[in-house]
Amino acid sequence: MIKKMSIVCLMMLFISCVKTKEEKNFFSNGDFYIDYYENEILIRRDAFYKKGNLKAIIEFKNDKLDNAKIYNGKKLVSQYFRKNDTLYDSETYYDNGIVIGEGNVDRWCREIGWWNYYDRNRRLFQKQHYVILNNSQLSNQVLFYKNGLLDTLRSDIADIVFYKDKGGASFKGKLIYNRKLNEKSYVSILFSDSIKDDFSNMDSVKFDTITFGDKAIMEFPVIFESNGRKNIRGIVVEQYAKEENVGDKPVNMLERYMYIDKKVDFH
Repeated sequence: MIKKMSIVCLMMLFISCVKTKEEKNFFSNGDFYIDYYENEILIRRDAFYKKGNLKAIIEFKNDKLDNAKIYNGKKLVSQYFRKNDTLYDSETYYDNGIVIGEGNVDRWCREIGWWNYYDRNRRLFQKQHYVILNNSQLSNQVLFYKNGLLDTLRSDIADIVFYKDKGGASFKGKLIYNRKLNEKSYVSILFSDSIKDDFSNMDSVKFDTITFGDKAIMEFPVIFESNGRKNIRGIVVEQYAKEENVGDKPVNMLERYMYIDKKVDFH
C-alpha cells in the first residue's frame, strides 16, 4: 500500500531543492548592497548606506524589477510596483506616511503621464503632466486646485473635450488652452495617431494640422471610423509675432509648445 505524501513533506522537498546564496558588494563611497539568489537567479537586492542604514529593498521577478521600496533611514520615502514592461506605479510619502504624489514612472524612475500631488491633510492641490521628449523629461501641463476646485487662472492647461453636436449625429472637439504669450496669439494643434506613448518618435510622424488663429473659442469637427477607446496625442503650438513683417526683415516670433495625451471613449 502506497501512502500519499503530505503537503508539508512536498513543501520541504521543494525547499530543499532550491539553492540559495547571498553576495555582498561595496561601492567606492562605502555604501553596499546584498544580492539574494535562488538557483542562480537574482530575486532581491537590499541596499544600505555605509553606516548600515537601509537605503532600498528591490525585488525581481523573471529577471525584471518587480517592486521597490526606497528608505531614508527607517522611513519609507517611495514605492514602485511593476505595471508593464515600461511603466511602474509609484507613490512618494511625507515623513508621517501620507502620500505626497502618485503616478507612473519609467524604467529610469522618471515621472511620466499625469501625477497627483497632495498636501499633509490629504487634499489634492496639484496635478502635473510629464512627457519624455528626446530622452529628456518635460513638465507639460500643471493644474492647481484650491478647496477641491480647479484654479484656471493659475493653471497651465492644454486639453481637448469631445461632445456630440446638437443633432447627435457627429462629434465635435474643443481645445481648452490658456494662451501665455499674448491673448491674440496664433494657436494650432498638430495631431497624429502614430505618436508613441512616450512621444519618442515625434521627428518621424506625419501630422494633421488644425489651425484656430487668434480665435477665443477653438472648436473643430471630429470624424472617427469606429467607436471605442481612442488615444488622442498631439502638440498645441502657440505663436506670437512681437512685430509686423517688414520686407525681408526676419520676424521675431515667439513659440510655445504643449503636449496632449488623452484617452477618450467614443460610443
